[in-house]
Parts: sequence; C-alpha cells; structure tokens
Amino acid sequence: MNKESSNRSLTEKNFGLSEADFIKLLAEMKEGNESMFEHIFLSHFETNIRYLRRTFKLSHSEAYDLCMETMVRFRDKLLKGKIAYGNLGFLFNQMSRHLFLQSLRRKDVHERALLSTLSFAPDTSEEKEYLFVLLKQAWESLGENCRSLLKSFYFDGVSLKDLAQQEQKSDVALRKQKQRCVAKLKSQMMRLMNQ
Repeated sequence: MNKESSNRSLTEKNFGLSEADFIKLLAEMKEGNESMFEHIFLSHFETNIRYLRRTFKLSHSEAYDLCMETMVRFRDKLLKGKIAYGNLGFLFNQMSRHLFLQSLRRKDVHERALLSTLSFAPDTSEEKEYLFVLLKQAWESLGENCRSLLKSFYFDGVSLKDLAQQEQKSDVALRKQKQRCVAKLKSQMMRLMNQ
C-alpha cells in the first residue's frame, strides 16, 4: 500500500479528516467554534445509526437517541483532550455500543427488582425470558398512571417521597397507589401464566 492510499484510509477512519485538520478543528472547537462537531455529526451520524440498528436490531428512534447521547459524550471527551486522532469512527461506534450495553444492564437490574417485588424469581434463563415476556404483556395491560408510577420508581429510581411531592400527594397515598399497581401487575402476570 502506497503512502497516499494509506493516508486516504486513515482519513476515512477519522470522519474524512486528516490529522492536521483534526488538530486545527479541535483547537477551534475549544475556542467555541463548533465546526468539528458539525463535521462529525454530518459525516458519521447516519453511519452510526445504521450500525446500531444492524448490530442491535434497534428502531430508528432508539438508535437516534443513542447516537445523540454518544455525540454529546464524544464532544465532551474531545474538549477534555481524552480523544486522539487515529480511528475516530471506530471509537465513536464503540462508545455508542458501550452506552447501549450499559442501558441493557440497568434495564435488567430494574426488571429483576420488579420481578422480585412481584414474587417471581426465575431459576433458569428460559424462565427469565418467559417471565420478561409475561411482564411486558402484563405491563401493557396496566393503565397509564400505574405504568408511569412504577416506571418512575423501579426504572428511573425516583423515591416515593419525591414522586409524592411531584404528584402533590401524601407519601401514604402514593405508597398505597404503588401497592395497588404492583398487585394489578402481579395479578395480570398470574392470569397470563394460567392461560
């Protein structure tokens, strides 16, 4: 491979930027000029969305949200000097992949907590998969108020006290509402299991 071809390959891996262009745009970005950020957005955003959709079977909106979050973090790392020229496109894709896997781990922890609250403790991966399918079906059958309350408490980690303040309800009233919602969810799961 000749030097020109090698340079072209390197620029392709770095959003079409030569190392000199990268250094120049990074310096400008640190002074408030967003040209580099715009360049990365225009050159790699759709590529990353396709990568996420193909690799993880995400919807366009899920991939879009993940790509936007990666953009923000990537920009922050650029400004802090934590990213160097080399294979920026690969690094960007790996950051988005890492964010997706992190979200799966958080979701799994929250789903396990919810299942244990419902008194369902799967022993095998097949049971776990089956219970998650039932949980999803039972979840869809809940009303919006119950879904919102349980999502805030179990998945977003908002305390009942904070939720009560947001809803302008007493702690006791909200705790009872949560108990009723959990009971409805458990009842729906039991009904689905017995079908």
